[in-house]
Parts: sequence; C-alpha cells; structure tokens
Amino acid sequence: MKIIRLLWDAGFKAEMSFKANPKMLDQLQYCEGNSVPWIVIIGERELEQGVVKLREIATRTETDIPVEELTAKLAELLN
Repeated sequence: MKIIRLLWDAGFKAEMSFKANPKMLDQLQYCEGNSVPWIVIIGERELEQGVVKLREIATRTETDIPVEELTAKLAELLN
C-alpha cells in the first residue's frame, strides 16, 4: 500500500491487485490487454533489499530500482 500511495501522490495512474494470492501470469496478461506499459513487482527479496522490480511489459525487461527512486525513474521513462 505504501508503494501505490507513493505513485498516486506523484500523480501516476496506478492499480494494485486486491487478491490474496494473485497469479503473476494473470497480472501480466491484464497489463498486456489494457496497454499498461510498466508493472512494479514487489516480492520478499525486494522487500528485504528495499527495492522494487520495474518491468516493461512490451519488452519484458526488468530492473531493480530503489524504492526512493521509483517515481523519478517512472517519470523519466514515461516522458
């Protein structure tokens, strides 16, 4: 919830899954079907390291980004 709040506060349109155990494939297919360009992935490893995984849907490339740099990096990528 903290990450989505960070994105909303920075003016980004963002959604999150409210399912207890969302399936990654279902989430990626939703993004492809709805023209979502980027997805932020947060797992146990990311939480431990203080990063998020930023995945570009079109190319399927993934990059670890420190949480505090997320909004600046997304703004750069979307411009």
